[in-house]
Amino acid sequence: MADSDHPVDARFWSRSGSGTHDPLGPGGIGAKLPYVKSALERATSSSPSFFVFSVCGDPFRGSHTVSTMRQRPTVPVIAEIAPLEAFLGLNDHSHGLFDTLRTYLDYFTDFDPSQQHREAITFLVRSGRSGHAVIFALKVYLRSFSAVALLAAKNPADLAALRALISDANAPLLRASPLGLLALVLEQRSLIWEEWVAKVWVSINMIEGMNKLAPEAWISCFPSEEKLKELEDMDALQNRMSEAGVELSHGTGILEGGVRLGKFFEEAITVVYGEEQTQGGLMCGGLRPGEREHLMERLRGPMSRIVAALERFRELHRRHQGHIGQIHNLIAQRETKTNRAIAEINLDVARVTADDSRTMKTVALVELIFLPAIFISTLWGAVGIVELDGATNKHVFVAVILTLTATVLCCWALYMRFSRKPFDKRHNSALAAGLGIV
Repeated sequence: MADSDHPVDARFWSRSGSGTHDPLGPGGIGAKLPYVKSALERATSSSPSFFVFSVCGDPFRGSHTVSTMRQRPTVPVIAEIAPLEAFLGLNDHSHGLFDTLRTYLDYFTDFDPSQQHREAITFLVRSGRSGHAVIFALKVYLRSFSAVALLAAKNPADLAALRALISDANAPLLRASPLGLLALVLEQRSLIWEEWVAKVWVSINMIEGMNKLAPEAWISCFPSEEKLKELEDMDALQNRMSEAGVELSHGTGILEGGVRLGKFFEEAITVVYGEEQTQGGLMCGGLRPGEREHLMERLRGPMSRIVAALERFRELHRRHQGHIGQIHNLIAQRETKTNRAIAEINLDVARVTADDSRTMKTVALVELIFLPAIFISTLWGAVGIVELDGATNKHVFVAVILTLTATVLCCWALYMRFSRKPFDKRHNSALAAGLGIV
């Protein structure tokens, strides 16, 4: 089914409205903008307006790198937000918000026609984590402290969580400053990443418990019978460890981006409102001390969770590197035991073969002893072949038998001796090479 067949989940929220995110039909964002523009023109610093447009989807449109070629643009989302992009002035500035799949942090300032006075500042953020990317643009009007935001999330659950945070429960924060939206986004990101770290930790802890790679007191996650049978296969275990290594490396990068995100939000507050002691921001005096502290407090909590998650990812990554070496040693030990068992089986087979060889040699020797006598007896008994007197006949018969038997045995012994010489030579050469004897 084509992308155009899927309706876009777009909603509208207003601080002065009902407090809910009202659904918008196709083209609803463009239809709502005249109302927003009119409200912004009437807004004052004592009665600011704040509007949030939220859509489900990723308005990514890059196509020039290997990483972006795998991502298909969401055409309906791009078409739906196009009027809002123009309204926010995103088309007039060079930026990469919609051209990358990685963490993106930037802001730009709009001036009046004389280029002397700042009118607005727009913050651009893309916080990526595979299929859980959040993209938003927040434009703050410096004259009235009003704001308009575009909020997009690829994962419906992430967008639902963000919409739940932008509600009456956080009205004091959003009423104090539109930058409160930054704190809410950071809070949602920190909760998602904290849950992600917990899942990775469970996976690593399960492998540690199964292979006794960590102290028993540390093990709290035991695999199910089905999982245990799966991970007993060394190939499956190695594949799982490789997957965990890739996820840990990716997670470390994402969480480092999260730390940058938190610092960027703190910078945004400083840019707009100035330092707490010196002020001097673009909206100097826009926040009372208590409101500013509440805003910073809402940033510090998520930042603490993100830093803790990053530290745990780094710890798990170091533990994982150690486990890789231990598992390789474990595999080598199991292979050594297997090879030893195979060698013992081969030794038993060699012993049985040697016993069979000795038995066959004994049978062959007996045949060599009696075969000449049988042959001579046959010839001797034939009428007219050998005719001697009685006593002479007996002595000649015995002498011929003994002589022929001795000759056959000597020939057999010489054959056995000389036929082994090439084998003995190769064996001695191989033994000398193995011992380093020249």
